[in-house]
Amino acid sequence: MELLDAEHGVIPDPADSVAARSTEAAAGQRVYGSRAEVVASLKQDTAVVEAVRSHLAEATDADRRYAATVTEQDPHADIRRGVELVLSYLDTTTQLTPARLAEVAVALQNPQIRDCLAGLAATSSAVMAQRLWIDLTRSLPAPARAEAAALLALGAYANGSGPLAGIALDIVLEANPQHRIGQILRVALGAGLPPRDIQQLARNAVVRAKELGVTLPGDGQRR
Repeated sequence: MELLDAEHGVIPDPADSVAARSTEAAAGQRVYGSRAEVVASLKQDTAVVEAVRSHLAEATDADRRYAATVTEQDPHADIRRGVELVLSYLDTTTQLTPARLAEVAVALQNPQIRDCLAGLAATSSAVMAQRLWIDLTRSLPAPARAEAAALLALGAYANGSGPLAGIALDIVLEANPQHRIGQILRVALGAGLPPRDIQQLARNAVVRAKELGVTLPGDGQRR
């Protein structure tokens, strides 16, 4: 990936260096050989997307019914439930059926749930989370796909994978040009903001999750 520099023109993205790729490999992250490989890894599986879409109405109704029964007693119960639902799929051995993916799609469209999940980038579960966000970016229909891609972009950026973050942001902003996280990260990436600053955003999300009663896995072993 390349960045624009007002004085020197186009310069290489420091996150796309041999050292950066070595760091990613050491951390257990997938290492991509080219931009085309990254793009291909995020291409939607249209058959899965359509299967998920067929379950969305049922998943949405179930989510609304649950929220209606618990909100008066505990205004954050539905947020915790949504976060915990997505966290349950961090284990890649758990099969994500179209019906389950539809439940995840509904959860991710709640900004509070999505923002709590952003905290995974600041934990030792960051690599597992990245794999899940990639799978969801491939499998979910819009607008939920944009939320999965936003989480992927934030996590990739925070952990030093600028090229993956940039391509994920393309997906986010193509789906929703006004996406808040997408816009913030695009400006930050274009300005060359270091990953440690994005990690602070993720740490803030960890704190917010705790305020809602959710401890993100790996929080005690931050990267």
